[in-house]
Amino acid sequence: MIISSKHRIAVDMDILLFAYRRRVMAAMYVRMKLADRWQAADRLC
Repeated sequence: MIISSKHRIAVDMDILLFAYRRRVMAAMYVRMKLADRWQAADRLC
């Protein structure tokens, strides 16, 4: 099976976009968790 260079670039871009999106989602999730923890700490103080 021969894959043209254009098709391979498109697949690489899809993989990069998918990885980037997952990283952004993970960062947002961690930020939310940290914000919750900080708010809880503020309530305790």
